Amino acid sequence: AIITYLLSNHFYPVKYERKRIFSLILAIFIAFGLFSAFHPKTLGLTISYNFLILAIFLGILYVIGFFRKEELFKIKQWILKIKHH
Repeated sequence: AIITYLLSNHFYPVKYERKRIFSLILAIFIAFGLFSAFHPKTLGLTISYNFLILAIFLGILYVIGFFRKEELFKIKQWILKIKHH
């Protein structure tokens, strides 16, 4: 697999966004750690806790600069569209 990667990268180099990939993996590990740390007893608490983890996950991505300006702009447009409906 390594030889295939090296050969293919030699003939067709792909510029990976390593910082974004690492940031995403970091946020996933943190979110998974939070998910594993607490096990709510009721369905309502489980749903609330999972939404909280999702919000924390997105917040981590935002704080560490994962999102590009155009992505943030699209997200803001989407939120405004939802608010007006």
